Amino acid sequence: MKEFELDSITDEAIKACEDRHDEFIAQNSAAMDCIRAEKFCDAVELLKPAAQNGNPLAAFDLGLAHLRGVLGEIDLEKAIFYLEAAALLGAVSAVNVLSQIYLNEQNSVFDQDKGLAYLRYAAKRKDLDAMLDLGKRFYEGDLLEQNIADAMKWWGTAAHMGDGRACANMGVLYLYGQGVEADPSSAVGFLERGALEGNAIAQVELGQMYEHGLAVDKDYEQAISLYRLASMQGHPKGHYYLCAMYEMGKGCEVDYETAQKFYQFAAESGLAQAMNSLGSLIGRGLGCEQDRVKSAKLYIQAAEAGDITGAFNAGSRLVNGDGVPTDIPRAIRYFEYAASHGDEDSKVALRQLEAFFARANGNLDS
Repeated sequence: MKEFELDSITDEAIKACEDRHDEFIAQNSAAMDCIRAEKFCDAVELLKPAAQNGNPLAAFDLGLAHLRGVLGEIDLEKAIFYLEAAALLGAVSAVNVLSQIYLNEQNSVFDQDKGLAYLRYAAKRKDLDAMLDLGKRFYEGDLLEQNIADAMKWWGTAAHMGDGRACANMGVLYLYGQGVEADPSSAVGFLERGALEGNAIAQVELGQMYEHGLAVDKDYEQAISLYRLASMQGHPKGHYYLCAMYEMGKGCEVDYETAQKFYQFAAESGLAQAMNSLGSLIGRGLGCEQDRVKSAKLYIQAAEAGDITGAFNAGSRLVNGDGVPTDIPRAIRYFEYAASHGDEDSKVALRQLEAFFARANGNLDS
């Protein structure tokens, strides 16, 4: 095989790969059965002859197998060999994976210029993963000069091709005015498409719009449906917003037990807000047996994870020795953190503590 160059990939090869996609998939069905059964060695032996006979998807899967080390150790040389073969046979997705190899600073073959050139090539040829990644790099200024317009160009193109991730990205940009003027009406359109494509982020953000009546009529039942869809995919905020609806009885009967269950899911996913909310339910004994010790621990976990309300609640418990030993210095640290992020209750608590210690030290008339 001649040395690989992007110019060596012909339009005819790309079209043939697209036109014969289902045929190539069918040829690899036995290998896919082996992969599902975790018989990776058998799968590789089935894919090799298919790749040699011109099946680009077989070559692509072999490249991934060596890249992911499913046979034992990662073998970049073999991964690149098979991915280049797949690219020459018209699999544009292989070019995108090659770009990720060259853009990974951990790899011995790291080459930023080469990686970006491959990424641009794949994006221009409508590889969705490449378009998403290139847009993200422009948005974040990662290896490229930050350019929101270019990020939106790539994400917008992918969104119009029906990619749910791109729809969610565009929706969030317009919803929160991130690098572009806020436009909730435009956000709704993108988020609706993303939600229909099953994107959990789009479902959560669109649910928030329905819950609060932003650019749409307020509809709690629709919000619950969207949160539930996101929750079913394991999205932490899907869990969190769904259980908040049950806790407050928005669009449903108040159900503390269900709320606690979903707060637990969200808290276990690392969502600090959920740790605080779960601590509140357990501390009040709503939907469960009251447990002030457990609730205090959850408040502290929330505070340590950066939740502002959790920091205030943890500080309050530490001041009062409620469910946890009194620890004024630690309480002050939590109050100061929350106050620095605008929490008025924490500012009041700090002033009260300051006044208390001033009186205790005889600096004020009591």
